Amino acid sequence: MSRCLLLFLCLSLSILKGQGVSLSLDSAVREALIANFDIRASLLSTEQSLIGIEQAESAFDWELSADLNYRERLSPGSNTDQSGNSSPSSETINGGLGLRKRTSLGTRVGLSTGNSYSSFSEDIATDLSLSINQPLLSGAGKTVNLANVFRRRVQSESALLEYRQAVLNLIEDVSLAYWDLALVQEERSLLASSLEVADSLVSETERRRELGLATDIEVLRAQVSQSERREALLNIDRGIEAASDRLLLLQGKSAIDFPVQQVDAMSAISPEVPVLANWMPRVRETDFDLRILQNNFRIDEREREVAERNLLPEVGLTLRGSVLGRSEDISDAYEDALSRSGYNWSAGVSLSMPWGRRAEKADLRNAQIALRRNELRREERVVGIQLEARRVLRDLKTGLAALELAETQVELNRRLFEQERARYRAGTEAFRDVLEAQRTWDNAELSRLRRLRDVHRADLIRARLDHELFSRFGIVWDADQQL
Repeated sequence: MSRCLLLFLCLSLSILKGQGVSLSLDSAVREALIANFDIRASLLSTEQSLIGIEQAESAFDWELSADLNYRERLSPGSNTDQSGNSSPSSETINGGLGLRKRTSLGTRVGLSTGNSYSSFSEDIATDLSLSINQPLLSGAGKTVNLANVFRRRVQSESALLEYRQAVLNLIEDVSLAYWDLALVQEERSLLASSLEVADSLVSETERRRELGLATDIEVLRAQVSQSERREALLNIDRGIEAASDRLLLLQGKSAIDFPVQQVDAMSAISPEVPVLANWMPRVRETDFDLRILQNNFRIDEREREVAERNLLPEVGLTLRGSVLGRSEDISDAYEDALSRSGYNWSAGVSLSMPWGRRAEKADLRNAQIALRRNELRREERVVGIQLEARRVLRDLKTGLAALELAETQVELNRRLFEQERARYRAGTEAFRDVLEAQRTWDNAELSRLRRLRDVHRADLIRARLDHELFSRFGIVWDADQQL
Protein backbone atom coordinates (compact mmCIF):
# COMPACT_ATOMS: atom_id res chain seq x y z
CA MET A 1 0.00 0.00 0.00
CA SER A 2 1.45 3.35 -1.02
CA ARG A 3 2.23 6.09 1.45
CA CYS A 4 -0.23 8.26 -0.41
CA LEU A 5 -3.02 5.84 0.49
CA LEU A 6 -1.79 5.59 4.09
CA LEU A 7 -1.97 9.35 4.50
CA PHE A 8 -5.46 9.36 3.03
CA LEU A 9 -6.62 6.62 5.39
CA CYS A 10 -5.54 8.72 8.38
CA LEU A 11 -8.86 10.54 7.90
CA SER A 12 -11.40 8.75 10.10
CA LEU A 13 -14.76 9.90 8.76
CA SER A 14 -18.15 9.23 10.29
CA ILE A 15 -20.20 8.08 7.29
CA LEU A 16 -23.81 9.13 7.61
CA LYS A 17 -26.30 7.72 5.11
CA GLY A 18 -29.15 9.99 4.15
CA GLN A 19 -32.62 8.68 4.92
CA GLY A 20 -34.32 10.73 2.23
CA VAL A 21 -33.76 11.86 -1.33
CA SER A 22 -32.03 15.10 -0.32
CA LEU A 23 -28.28 15.28 0.18
CA SER A 24 -27.11 16.04 3.72
CA LEU A 25 -24.21 18.38 4.41
CA ASP A 26 -22.22 15.56 6.03
CA SER A 27 -22.62 13.40 2.93
CA ALA A 28 -21.67 16.28 0.64
CA VAL A 29 -18.46 16.90 2.60
CA ARG A 30 -17.61 13.19 2.74
CA GLU A 31 -18.02 12.75 -1.01
CA ALA A 32 -15.93 15.85 -1.69
CA LEU A 33 -13.08 14.62 0.54
CA ILE A 34 -12.93 11.44 -1.50
CA ALA A 35 -13.21 12.78 -5.05
CA ASN A 36 -12.31 16.50 -5.04
CA PHE A 37 -9.62 17.28 -7.62
CA ASP A 38 -7.66 19.76 -5.47
CA ILE A 39 -7.57 17.35 -2.52
CA ARG A 40 -6.30 14.53 -4.70
CA ALA A 41 -3.62 16.80 -6.19
CA SER A 42 -2.60 18.02 -2.72
CA LEU A 43 -2.28 14.43 -1.58
CA LEU A 44 0.09 13.71 -4.45
CA SER A 45 2.18 16.73 -3.45
CA THR A 46 2.44 15.25 0.04
CA GLU A 47 3.62 11.97 -1.47
CA GLN A 48 6.24 13.87 -3.49
CA SER A 49 7.55 15.51 -0.33
CA LEU A 50 8.09 12.07 1.22
CA ILE A 51 10.06 11.03 -1.86
CA GLY A 52 12.18 14.15 -1.38
CA ILE A 53 13.21 12.89 2.07
CA GLU A 54 14.35 9.60 0.54
CA GLN A 55 16.34 11.50 -2.08
CA ALA A 56 18.09 13.57 0.58
CA GLU A 57 18.90 10.55 2.74
CA SER A 58 20.27 8.65 -0.26
CA ALA A 59 23.34 10.91 -0.16
CA PHE A 60 24.56 8.75 2.75
CA ASP A 61 24.04 5.39 1.05
CA TRP A 62 26.95 3.11 0.22
CA GLU A 63 28.26 3.54 -3.32
CA LEU A 64 29.76 0.64 -5.22
CA SER A 65 32.35 1.24 -7.93
CA ALA A 66 34.21 -1.08 -10.27
CA ASP A 67 36.68 -0.62 -13.09
CA LEU A 68 38.63 -2.78 -15.50
CA ASN A 69 41.37 -1.53 -17.87
CA TYR A 70 43.49 -3.17 -20.54
CA ARG A 71 46.58 -1.64 -22.10
CA GLU A 72 48.97 -2.92 -24.76
CA ARG A 73 52.29 -1.24 -25.51
CA LEU A 74 54.85 -1.84 -28.24
CA SER A 75 58.19 -0.21 -27.58
CA PRO A 76 60.33 1.00 -30.50
CA GLY A 77 63.38 -0.36 -28.72
CA SER A 78 63.84 -3.57 -26.81
CA ASN A 79 62.77 -4.21 -23.21
CA THR A 80 64.07 -6.96 -21.00
CA ASP A 81 61.72 -8.69 -18.58
CA GLN A 82 62.66 -10.15 -15.19
CA SER A 83 63.87 -13.40 -16.83
CA GLY A 84 66.24 -11.50 -19.09
CA ASN A 85 64.20 -12.09 -22.22
CA SER A 86 63.88 -9.35 -24.79
CA SER A 87 60.25 -8.15 -24.90
CA PRO A 88 59.51 -5.14 -27.07
CA SER A 89 55.76 -5.41 -26.30
CA SER A 90 53.86 -5.57 -23.02
CA GLU A 91 50.29 -6.03 -21.85
CA THR A 92 48.79 -4.66 -18.68
CA ILE A 93 45.44 -5.51 -17.11
CA ASN A 94 44.25 -3.84 -13.94
CA GLY A 95 40.91 -3.50 -12.18
CA GLY A 96 39.33 -3.05 -8.81
CA LEU A 97 36.25 -2.84 -6.64
CA GLY A 98 35.43 -0.13 -4.14
CA LEU A 99 32.85 0.94 -1.58
CA ARG A 100 32.41 4.57 -0.59
CA LYS A 101 30.17 6.20 1.99
CA ARG A 102 29.60 9.66 3.34
CA THR A 103 28.57 10.01 7.00
CA SER A 104 26.50 12.68 8.73
CA LEU A 105 29.71 14.08 10.24
CA GLY A 106 31.13 14.77 6.80
CA THR A 107 33.49 11.79 6.94
CA ARG A 108 34.14 10.03 3.65
CA VAL A 109 35.09 6.39 4.10
CA GLY A 110 36.36 4.22 1.27
CA LEU A 111 37.11 0.51 1.06
CA SER A 112 38.76 -0.77 -2.10
CA THR A 113 40.72 -3.62 -3.61
CA GLY A 114 42.74 -3.63 -6.81
CA ASN A 115 44.59 -6.11 -8.98
CA SER A 116 47.14 -5.46 -11.67
CA TYR A 117 48.78 -7.89 -14.10
CA SER A 118 51.65 -7.05 -16.43
CA SER A 119 53.16 -9.34 -19.00
CA PHE A 120 56.46 -7.64 -18.32
CA SER A 121 56.60 -8.80 -14.68
CA GLU A 122 54.39 -11.88 -15.23
CA ASP A 123 52.75 -11.70 -11.81
CA ILE A 124 49.70 -10.13 -10.15
CA ALA A 125 49.92 -7.24 -7.71
CA THR A 126 47.06 -6.89 -5.20
CA ASP A 127 46.17 -4.25 -2.64
CA LEU A 128 43.49 -3.89 0.06
CA SER A 129 42.95 -0.27 1.09
CA LEU A 130 41.06 1.82 3.63
CA SER A 131 40.81 5.59 3.23
CA ILE A 132 39.28 8.20 5.53
CA ASN A 133 38.78 11.89 4.72
CA GLN A 134 37.47 14.05 7.54
CA PRO A 135 36.82 17.80 7.36
CA LEU A 136 37.71 19.43 10.68
CA LEU A 137 36.19 22.91 10.39
CA SER A 138 34.16 23.96 7.33
CA GLY A 139 31.96 21.11 6.11
CA ALA A 140 32.21 19.15 9.36
CA GLY A 141 29.37 18.14 11.67
CA LYS A 142 25.74 17.13 11.38
CA THR A 143 24.51 20.70 11.12
CA VAL A 144 26.08 21.07 7.69
CA ASN A 145 25.86 17.56 6.32
CA LEU A 146 22.26 16.90 7.38
CA ALA A 147 21.03 20.33 6.29
CA ASN A 148 19.39 18.99 3.12
CA VAL A 149 17.72 16.11 5.00
CA PHE A 150 16.48 18.57 7.64
CA ARG A 151 15.13 20.86 4.93
CA ARG A 152 13.28 18.06 3.14
CA ARG A 153 11.77 16.76 6.38
CA VAL A 154 10.52 20.18 7.39
CA GLN A 155 9.19 20.77 3.87
CA SER A 156 7.41 17.43 4.06
CA GLU A 157 5.84 18.46 7.35
CA SER A 158 4.71 21.70 5.70
CA ALA A 159 3.28 19.71 2.80
CA LEU A 160 1.20 17.70 5.27
CA LEU A 161 0.02 20.94 6.86
CA GLU A 162 -0.88 22.27 3.43
CA TYR A 163 -2.84 19.09 2.76
CA ARG A 164 -4.78 19.54 5.99
CA GLN A 165 -5.27 23.18 5.06
CA ALA A 166 -6.71 22.03 1.74
CA VAL A 167 -9.09 19.70 3.59
CA LEU A 168 -10.18 22.58 5.81
CA ASN A 169 -10.66 24.86 2.78
CA LEU A 170 -12.69 22.18 1.02
CA ILE A 171 -15.01 21.70 4.00
CA GLU A 172 -15.59 25.44 4.05
CA ASP A 173 -16.16 25.68 0.29
CA VAL A 174 -18.55 22.71 0.25
CA SER A 175 -20.49 24.08 3.22
CA LEU A 176 -20.81 27.51 1.60
CA ALA A 177 -21.90 26.00 -1.70
CA TYR A 178 -24.34 23.74 0.13
CA TRP A 179 -25.95 26.64 1.98
CA ASP A 180 -26.07 28.75 -1.20
CA LEU A 181 -27.98 25.90 -2.84
CA ALA A 182 -30.19 25.55 0.23
CA LEU A 183 -30.89 29.30 0.10
CA VAL A 184 -32.05 29.32 -3.53
CA GLN A 185 -34.15 26.22 -2.86
CA GLU A 186 -35.75 28.03 0.09
CA GLU A 187 -36.29 31.04 -2.15
CA ARG A 188 -38.03 28.81 -4.66
CA SER A 189 -40.28 27.38 -1.97
CA LEU A 190 -41.04 30.92 -0.88
CA LEU A 191 -41.85 32.00 -4.44
CA ALA A 192 -43.96 28.90 -4.97
CA SER A 193 -45.92 29.71 -1.82
CA SER A 194 -46.18 33.32 -2.94
CA LEU A 195 -47.44 32.17 -6.34
CA GLU A 196 -50.16 30.14 -4.63
CA VAL A 197 -51.24 33.28 -2.80
CA ALA A 198 -51.13 35.22 -6.08
CA ASP A 199 -53.25 32.52 -7.75
CA SER A 200 -55.81 32.71 -4.96
CA LEU A 201 -55.85 36.50 -5.25
CA VAL A 202 -56.51 36.26 -8.98
CA SER A 203 -59.38 33.84 -8.41
CA GLU A 204 -60.75 35.95 -5.58
CA THR A 205 -60.53 39.15 -7.60
CA GLU A 206 -62.25 37.59 -10.61
CA ARG A 207 -65.13 36.44 -8.38
CA ARG A 208 -65.41 39.89 -6.86
CA ARG A 209 -65.50 41.39 -10.38
CA GLU A 210 -68.37 39.08 -11.26
CA LEU A 211 -70.19 40.38 -8.17
CA GLY A 212 -69.37 43.95 -9.11
CA LEU A 213 -67.05 44.43 -6.16
CA ALA A 214 -63.79 44.68 -8.19
CA THR A 215 -62.73 46.40 -11.38
CA ASP A 216 -60.94 45.09 -14.46
CA ILE A 217 -57.83 47.05 -13.39
CA GLU A 218 -57.71 45.17 -10.11
CA VAL A 219 -57.99 41.83 -11.92
CA LEU A 220 -55.22 42.88 -14.30
CA ARG A 221 -53.00 43.87 -11.40
CA ALA A 222 -53.54 40.48 -9.78
CA GLN A 223 -52.70 38.74 -13.05
CA VAL A 224 -49.52 40.83 -13.52
CA SER A 225 -48.43 40.00 -9.97
CA GLN A 226 -49.09 36.33 -10.75
CA SER A 227 -46.98 36.52 -13.95
CA GLU A 228 -44.12 38.23 -12.12
CA ARG A 229 -43.93 35.38 -9.64
CA ARG A 230 -43.98 32.77 -12.40
CA GLU A 231 -41.09 34.55 -14.12
CA ALA A 232 -39.22 34.72 -10.83
CA LEU A 233 -39.66 30.97 -10.47
CA LEU A 234 -38.05 30.42 -13.88
CA ASN A 235 -35.07 32.57 -12.86
CA ILE A 236 -34.71 30.84 -9.50
CA ASP A 237 -34.70 27.43 -11.21
CA ARG A 238 -31.75 28.62 -13.27
CA GLY A 239 -30.01 29.76 -10.08
CA ILE A 240 -30.63 26.35 -8.51
CA GLU A 241 -28.91 24.64 -11.44
CA ALA A 242 -25.90 26.97 -11.18
CA ALA A 243 -25.59 26.46 -7.40
CA SER A 244 -25.92 22.69 -7.85
CA ASP A 245 -23.17 22.72 -10.50
CA ARG A 246 -20.80 24.50 -8.11
CA LEU A 247 -21.45 21.88 -5.44
CA LEU A 248 -20.98 19.03 -7.93
CA LEU A 249 -17.63 20.46 -9.07
CA LEU A 250 -16.38 20.55 -5.48
CA GLN A 251 -17.43 16.92 -5.15
CA GLY A 252 -15.44 15.97 -8.25
CA LYS A 253 -18.60 15.18 -10.22
CA SER A 254 -19.66 16.18 -13.70
CA ALA A 255 -22.78 18.33 -13.93
CA ILE A 256 -23.64 16.48 -17.15
CA ASP A 257 -23.61 13.05 -15.55
CA PHE A 258 -25.41 14.01 -12.33
CA PRO A 259 -28.84 15.65 -11.90
CA VAL A 260 -29.56 18.81 -9.94
CA GLN A 261 -29.10 17.96 -6.28
CA GLN A 262 -31.72 18.48 -3.61
CA VAL A 263 -30.29 19.48 -0.23
CA ASP A 264 -31.74 19.86 3.23
CA ALA A 265 -33.27 23.13 4.31
CA MET A 266 -31.16 25.47 6.39
CA SER A 267 -31.70 24.73 10.04
CA ALA A 268 -32.15 27.34 12.72
CA ILE A 269 -28.88 28.24 14.40
CA SER A 270 -27.91 30.16 17.53
CA PRO A 271 -24.15 29.64 17.99
CA GLU A 272 -22.35 30.81 21.07
CA VAL A 273 -19.96 33.69 20.47
CA PRO A 274 -16.63 33.02 22.26
CA VAL A 275 -14.76 35.64 24.24
CA LEU A 276 -12.02 37.04 22.02
CA ALA A 277 -9.30 37.06 24.68
CA ASN A 278 -9.93 33.41 25.56
CA TRP A 279 -10.42 32.28 21.96
CA MET A 280 -7.42 34.01 20.38
CA PRO A 281 -4.65 31.70 21.74
CA ARG A 282 -6.40 28.65 20.31
CA VAL A 283 -6.79 30.29 16.91
CA ARG A 284 -3.13 31.31 16.85
CA GLU A 285 -2.00 27.85 17.94
CA THR A 286 -3.96 25.98 15.27
CA ASP A 287 -3.37 28.31 12.32
CA PHE A 288 -1.81 26.29 9.50
CA ASP A 289 -0.31 29.29 7.69
CA LEU A 290 1.51 30.39 10.83
CA ARG A 291 2.84 26.88 11.43
CA ILE A 292 4.11 26.71 7.85
CA LEU A 293 5.85 30.06 8.30
CA GLN A 294 7.42 28.74 11.50
CA ASN A 295 8.71 25.74 9.55
CA ASN A 296 10.20 28.09 6.97
CA PHE A 297 11.83 29.99 9.82
CA ARG A 298 13.39 26.74 11.08
CA ILE A 299 14.84 26.11 7.61
CA ASP A 300 16.24 29.65 7.44
CA GLU A 301 17.83 29.22 10.86
CA ARG A 302 19.56 26.06 9.68
CA GLU A 303 20.75 27.83 6.53
CA ARG A 304 22.26 30.58 8.66
CA GLU A 305 24.05 28.03 10.86
CA VAL A 306 25.45 26.34 7.75
CA ALA A 307 26.61 29.69 6.35
CA GLU A 308 28.34 30.54 9.64
CA ARG A 309 30.06 27.14 9.63
CA ASN A 310 31.22 27.62 6.05
CA LEU A 311 33.05 30.81 7.06
CA LEU A 312 35.62 28.62 8.80
CA PRO A 313 38.72 27.52 6.86
CA GLU A 314 38.59 24.21 5.04
CA VAL A 315 40.87 21.95 7.05
CA GLY A 316 40.89 18.30 6.11
CA LEU A 317 42.48 15.20 7.60
CA THR A 318 43.30 12.32 5.25
CA LEU A 319 44.29 8.82 6.34
CA ARG A 320 45.00 6.00 3.94
CA GLY A 321 46.40 2.55 4.49
CA SER A 322 46.95 -0.44 2.20
CA VAL A 323 48.34 -3.94 2.47
CA LEU A 324 50.09 -5.22 -0.65
CA GLY A 325 50.62 -8.64 -2.10
CA ARG A 326 52.21 -10.07 -5.22
CA SER A 327 52.14 -13.54 -6.78
CA GLU A 328 51.58 -15.33 -10.06
CA ASP A 329 48.16 -16.50 -8.80
CA ILE A 330 45.49 -14.02 -7.67
CA SER A 331 44.47 -16.04 -4.59
CA ASP A 332 48.11 -16.30 -3.55
CA ALA A 333 48.46 -12.58 -4.09
CA TYR A 334 45.58 -11.92 -1.65
CA GLU A 335 47.09 -14.31 0.89
CA ASP A 336 50.36 -12.48 0.53
CA ALA A 337 48.56 -9.16 1.13
CA LEU A 338 46.69 -10.46 4.19
CA SER A 339 49.99 -11.69 5.65
CA ARG A 340 51.08 -8.04 5.46
CA SER A 341 54.23 -8.75 3.59
CA GLY A 342 53.88 -5.29 2.11
CA TYR A 343 52.05 -2.14 3.09
CA ASN A 344 51.57 1.47 2.17
CA TRP A 345 50.10 4.11 4.43
CA SER A 346 49.89 7.87 4.48
CA ALA A 347 48.44 10.70 6.55
CA GLY A 348 48.01 14.32 5.67
CA VAL A 349 46.38 17.59 6.59
CA SER A 350 45.18 20.13 4.05
CA LEU A 351 44.18 23.77 4.40
CA SER A 352 42.16 25.82 1.95
CA MET A 353 40.72 29.29 2.44
CA PRO A 354 39.68 31.59 -0.40
CA TRP A 355 41.12 35.06 -0.07
CA GLY A 356 38.61 37.41 1.56
CA ARG A 357 35.88 34.72 1.85
CA ARG A 358 33.55 37.00 -0.11
CA ALA A 359 31.24 34.25 -1.38
CA GLU A 360 30.84 32.71 2.09
CA LYS A 361 30.20 36.11 3.68
CA ALA A 362 27.59 36.86 1.02
CA ASP A 363 25.89 33.54 1.74
CA LEU A 364 25.76 34.44 5.43
CA ARG A 365 24.25 37.86 4.71
CA ASN A 366 21.64 36.28 2.43
CA ALA A 367 20.76 33.77 5.14
CA GLN A 368 20.43 36.52 7.74
CA ILE A 369 18.18 38.57 5.45
CA ALA A 370 16.00 35.54 4.66
CA LEU A 371 15.68 34.86 8.38
CA ARG A 372 14.64 38.42 9.12
CA ARG A 373 12.20 38.45 6.19
CA ASN A 374 10.56 35.27 7.42
CA GLU A 375 10.38 36.68 10.94
CA LEU A 376 8.53 39.72 9.60
CA ARG A 377 6.10 37.47 7.75
CA ARG A 378 5.41 35.57 10.95
CA GLU A 379 4.73 38.81 12.81
CA GLU A 380 2.46 39.93 9.97
CA ARG A 381 0.53 36.64 10.11
CA VAL A 382 0.05 36.96 13.86
CA VAL A 383 -1.42 40.43 13.37
CA GLY A 384 -3.55 39.12 10.50
CA ILE A 385 -4.90 36.30 12.69
CA GLN A 386 -5.89 38.79 15.37
CA LEU A 387 -7.69 41.06 12.90
CA GLU A 388 -9.43 38.12 11.22
CA ALA A 389 -10.58 36.71 14.55
CA ARG A 390 -12.00 40.07 15.61
CA ARG A 391 -13.78 40.45 12.26
CA VAL A 392 -15.27 36.95 12.43
CA LEU A 393 -16.66 37.44 15.92
CA ARG A 394 -17.95 40.87 14.95
CA ASP A 395 -19.70 39.42 11.88
CA LEU A 396 -21.16 36.62 13.98
CA LYS A 397 -22.57 39.02 16.56
CA THR A 398 -23.94 41.32 13.87
CA GLY A 399 -25.44 38.40 11.96
CA LEU A 400 -27.23 37.05 15.02
CA ALA A 401 -28.69 40.48 15.78
CA ALA A 402 -29.76 40.94 12.14
CA LEU A 403 -31.36 37.48 12.10
CA GLU A 404 -33.35 38.22 15.25
CA LEU A 405 -34.58 41.48 13.71
CA ALA A 406 -35.43 39.76 10.41
CA GLU A 407 -37.51 37.12 12.21
CA THR A 408 -39.44 39.87 13.98
CA GLN A 409 -40.03 41.67 10.66
CA VAL A 410 -41.30 38.46 9.04
CA GLU A 411 -43.87 37.98 11.78
CA LEU A 412 -44.90 41.63 11.61
CA ASN A 413 -45.31 41.66 7.82
CA ARG A 414 -47.22 38.36 7.89
CA ARG A 415 -49.75 39.85 10.24
CA LEU A 416 -49.93 43.08 8.18
CA PHE A 417 -50.63 41.06 5.03
CA GLU A 418 -53.42 39.11 6.73
CA GLN A 419 -54.82 42.37 8.02
CA GLU A 420 -54.74 44.04 4.56
CA ARG A 421 -56.33 41.01 2.95
CA ALA A 422 -59.13 40.95 5.53
CA ARG A 423 -59.78 44.66 4.94
CA TYR A 424 -59.83 44.13 1.19
CA ARG A 425 -62.44 41.38 1.61
CA ALA A 426 -64.45 43.73 3.76
CA GLY A 427 -64.21 46.36 1.03
CA THR A 428 -62.31 48.90 3.13
CA GLU A 429 -58.90 48.50 1.45
CA ALA A 430 -57.63 48.90 -2.11
CA PHE A 431 -56.33 45.83 -3.88
CA ARG A 432 -52.95 47.39 -4.60
CA ASP A 433 -52.42 47.65 -0.84
CA VAL A 434 -52.89 43.90 -0.57
CA LEU A 435 -50.32 43.26 -3.32
CA GLU A 436 -47.88 45.65 -1.68
CA ALA A 437 -48.33 43.91 1.68
CA GLN A 438 -47.66 40.56 0.02
CA ARG A 439 -44.46 41.85 -1.60
CA THR A 440 -43.30 43.28 1.70
CA TRP A 441 -43.94 39.98 3.46
CA ASP A 442 -42.09 38.05 0.73
CA ASN A 443 -39.10 40.41 0.93
CA ALA A 444 -39.01 40.10 4.72
CA GLU A 445 -39.00 36.31 4.49
CA LEU A 446 -36.28 36.41 1.85
CA SER A 447 -34.24 38.76 4.04
CA ARG A 448 -34.64 36.34 6.96
CA LEU A 449 -33.32 33.47 4.84
CA ARG A 450 -30.30 35.50 3.77
CA ARG A 451 -29.57 36.57 7.34
CA LEU A 452 -29.77 32.92 8.37
CA ARG A 453 -27.31 32.00 5.61
CA ASP A 454 -25.00 34.81 6.78
CA VAL A 455 -25.04 33.44 10.34
CA HIS A 456 -24.20 29.97 9.02
CA ARG A 457 -21.30 31.52 7.06
CA ALA A 458 -19.96 33.45 10.06
CA ASP A 459 -20.18 30.42 12.35
CA LEU A 460 -18.48 28.30 9.66
CA ILE A 461 -15.55 30.70 9.43
CA ARG A 462 -15.36 30.80 13.22
CA ALA A 463 -15.21 26.99 13.33
CA ARG A 464 -12.61 27.05 10.57
CA LEU A 465 -10.28 29.35 12.49
CA ASP A 466 -10.14 27.15 15.60
CA HIS A 467 -10.38 23.86 13.59
CA GLU A 468 -13.70 22.88 15.13
CA LEU A 469 -14.73 21.95 11.58
CA PHE A 470 -12.65 18.77 11.84
CA SER A 471 -14.55 17.48 14.86
CA ARG A 472 -17.84 18.81 13.51
CA PHE A 473 -17.53 16.49 10.50
CA GLY A 474 -15.93 13.61 12.36
CA ILE A 475 -12.41 14.00 10.97
CA VAL A 476 -9.64 12.70 13.24
CA TRP A 477 -5.98 13.04 12.30
CA ASP A 478 -3.72 10.18 13.35
CA ALA A 479 -0.88 11.60 15.45
CA ASP A 480 1.42 8.80 14.24
CA GLN A 481 1.30 10.28 10.76
CA GLN A 482 3.06 13.45 11.92
CA LEU A 483 6.38 13.88 10.14
